[in-house]
Amino acid sequence: MARKGENNLIYVTIDSIFDFSKVKDWKKINIMASQLACVGEYKSFNEFFKDRLLTVNPFYDSYYLEELRYRDSLAIVSNLDHKTVENLLSMYNLDSFISRIITADMVKTFISRIFFQKLGHGVLITSLQHEGVFAKMNKLKVYFIKRYGENLEVADYNVESLEQIADFMSSHKIDKGLGDSHLRC
Repeated sequence: MARKGENNLIYVTIDSIFDFSKVKDWKKINIMASQLACVGEYKSFNEFFKDRLLTVNPFYDSYYLEELRYRDSLAIVSNLDHKTVENLLSMYNLDSFISRIITADMVKTFISRIFFQKLGHGVLITSLQHEGVFAKMNKLKVYFIKRYGENLEVADYNVESLEQIADFMSSHKIDKGLGDSHLRC
């Protein structure tokens, strides 16, 4: 799935950017979808959620995607369909930081071991443990954000926020008081 010239793609799961904690059964249905993928079953994920996504807001650190995109191309991965992901990103002006959206509908499997086999190499940023485990099984480097207070033992890095990942990935420290305009000059 990596395009020519996208050698160092950073895959970011939608759960790392948006807080789905108010969406009833979000985590449980994601795990169930991964199990369905393992037995070759697939249907649209949006059927499970219809109007429940109205309660979703970005995490406080989601705008650090801008900082990460200066390092490498960013691709959002999600079990939701492309249009829903696109709408969520654009509603909060996060779409300009993203190079690609890769959905289960496009790959024809939910986020699972098979999903990451189809993506190839790269880096994954996630906050759901099962997604991190599947990525490590396929030799991706995993940054696990402890959104729910848990660590992922197989992760390359367990971190508190996207800000911490951006700081870690940067080759130099940027004075946060200056904003990002000096990066564009």
